[in-house]
Amino acid sequence: MNIKELSRDYIRCFEEIHEKYQFMREKAKKVSSRVDSSVFLVGSTISVLKPYLLDDARCTDKRYLIQPAVRTQQLRNMEIKKESGNCYGSFFFAMGNLSSYASLQEVFQITVEFLCEIFHKGNQRFMFRVSSKDGDLMECCREYEKFCVSEVDSRPEPYYRHHYGLDEEYIFGRNCNIAVSPTPENEYRDIGNIIVIEKNGMPFAVELAVGLSPLICHAFGLEHTMKGNIVADLLEMKDVTDYWLGDCLSVVACLEYEDVKINSSHMQGRLLKRYRKVMDDLCEQKNIPKESVQELLMKLKNDYEELLNMLI
Repeated sequence: MNIKELSRDYIRCFEEIHEKYQFMREKAKKVSSRVDSSVFLVGSTISVLKPYLLDDARCTDKRYLIQPAVRTQQLRNMEIKKESGNCYGSFFFAMGNLSSYASLQEVFQITVEFLCEIFHKGNQRFMFRVSSKDGDLMECCREYEKFCVSEVDSRPEPYYRHHYGLDEEYIFGRNCNIAVSPTPENEYRDIGNIIVIEKNGMPFAVELAVGLSPLICHAFGLEHTMKGNIVADLLEMKDVTDYWLGDCLSVVACLEYEDVKINSSHMQGRLLKRYRKVMDDLCEQKNIPKESVQELLMKLKNDYEELLNMLI
């Protein structure tokens, strides 16, 4: 399985469906851009789209985005060599959209069409996890029962609630999670969500957010999201230290491609330095020559640039 080719196909599918529904395409931003001042590295599509939540006039527009993203929650575990049992890596491509609350039904339709397309119309391969307290989300889920499973109240209430770092603006979310499985008999695992966004308790917007690597990983029953990442085409990964190495290579390639400096006083440079240190330690542990590491990084940057060129 070629992950770069599969990623390209899924990205094209996501784009085509959004163009069909006349969503405007937002250009991807650099992961290190600080476009969202609440995070040091862009970790989601909403980091780029968040300004529209604060602009009533522009929030009525329908926009979609495919954005490289880095979430650093696993970095500390890698530094102290702690196996967390978490199957998610740091780097991935985030796919999402933002529109007014009036588009809620349409966002569900887009989600179902996208997943049916990549699963080749295979029923019961994806699931909506929803709270019975969210009547609007429940109603939308019921409309697609012939295509997918609905799982109601299977998680604690906080699982269905979303924070945007906009508490002072009284902006919060109610989410319906999307989960996929390689077969209807296997475990369903989360790959994203549909979120009703509220201000002062009143719904005014809808967000769709899907992680490309988690989607590929869980759709094919792979054990870690790094196996659904483009680094999997270049690096054989069999155990947790391999996944850590693949994760560090991915983040280092991304940030170096963006010309982040390792000796920078900015947090982005300090994060690059930490990922690079873990990467170097793992390569030494695995007896991987420095020349081979540089060759891997160069190939990964080229593959990253190839996908990135689809997004700008």
